[in-house]
Amino acid sequence: MEGETTSRVLIATAGFGEGHNSAAKGLKHAFGGDDIAQIVDPCMITAPRTTEHLQKTYRKLTVYSPYIWKKVYDACDRRDFTKERVPVMRKVRATLGRLIEEKEAEALLSTYFIYPYFLERHVKRKGRKVPVFTVVTDSIEINAAWFKAPCDHWFVADQFTRQKLIRFGLSPKVVHEFGFPIHPKFSAFQPLSANDSLDEFRVILFPTPSSSHMAQSMRALLRADPRTKVTLVMGKNVRALYKQARIVKQEFPGRVKLIGWTQRVPELLTTHHLIVGKAGGATVHEAITSNCPMLVHHIVHGQEEGNLALLQASQCGVYVKDPAAMMEAVQDLLAYDGALWRLQKENMRRVAKPDAAQSIADFVLNAID
Repeated sequence: MEGETTSRVLIATAGFGEGHNSAAKGLKHAFGGDDIAQIVDPCMITAPRTTEHLQKTYRKLTVYSPYIWKKVYDACDRRDFTKERVPVMRKVRATLGRLIEEKEAEALLSTYFIYPYFLERHVKRKGRKVPVFTVVTDSIEINAAWFKAPCDHWFVADQFTRQKLIRFGLSPKVVHEFGFPIHPKFSAFQPLSANDSLDEFRVILFPTPSSSHMAQSMRALLRADPRTKVTLVMGKNVRALYKQARIVKQEFPGRVKLIGWTQRVPELLTTHHLIVGKAGGATVHEAITSNCPMLVHHIVHGQEEGNLALLQASQCGVYVKDPAAMMEAVQDLLAYDGALWRLQKENMRRVAKPDAAQSIADFVLNAID
C-alpha cells in the first residue's frame, strides 16, 4: 500500500519509453533503501487501464506511424502544460500530491516531464512545497515541455544538452551535466578491450517488431564479414519474430544466438563488439557506458533524433537507413584491422559517465540537507 513507508525522495516515472523507467531504477539503486528513495508511477497508480492503453498507442505510433508521432511531439513542444485540460490529469495531479504528503517526501525527482507541473498546481492548492529536480532522459533534441517545467534543478546527460538548455534561458547554475543515470550494475562488467583481436566480431541486435526487417538486418550483418556472429534479443516480441529468426539461424549455422526477454543486457553489451538498435536514451547511454559502438536502425522522430546526434557528435556510432547501409557500416568498422571500431571504443570510454546515478543522488541529498 502506498503511504505505509516514508521516503525522503520520491522518484516519479512513467512508462512512455523505457528511458524514464531505466533512469528511475538507476537512481533508486544509487539512493539505497526505501526510507531514502522510492519509485512511483502516478499515472499507473491513478488510471492503470487508461495508462496501459496510452502506452500501447505510443509504442504503435513510434514504430508504425513515426510521422504522426512527430506531429504529437511538436504539439507538446507548443503546449502550455501549466493549464489542466484533461480530467484524468487532475486525478494524476491529486495522486502525486497525496504521495508527497503520505510519504513525507522532502524532494521530488522526476524522470518524466509532466510531474513538476502537477506538483506546482498541488502546492497552489495549499499543498506542501518541496524542491523539484528533473532528469532529462534524452539528449540535444529536447522538447520545450522539459525546460519550461517549474523545477529547481535539471540533470542532463551531456555537454551539448546542457548548452542547449542554457541557450533556451535556464541559468547555468541549475543545469548539471552528470550523465544518464544508468543502473550501477553496468559498472560490474569490464568492457571489451579496444585492442581485441576481432577474430570473432559479436553483434547484438535489438530488432523492431517487424519480422521482415529483422530477418533482412540479420542477413546483412552476417554477410558483412565471415567473422560476424549475431545475438538476437527479441524481448517481448518473441512470438512475432521467432519463426523468421529461426530460419536465418539455420541459414548461418553456428553464427546466430536467439534470446527472448533477458536481464543480462549489461553483460551482453560488454561481451559484444557492436550493438544495433533504436536510439532510445537509455540504450544509447548503456552502449556508451559499456564502450560498445552502435548502429542505429530506428529513430523515434523528435526526442531520439537528439540521441543519434549525440552518438554522431561523439563519434561513437552512426545511423543505418536500411540493411544495405548496415552491411556497409560493419565493413567500415572492420576495415584496416578494425581501426574505426577501435576509435569509437576509445571515444566511448572518454565520454562515458558510469557514476551518473550516484552523482545525482548525492546532489539531491546534499540539497535537501
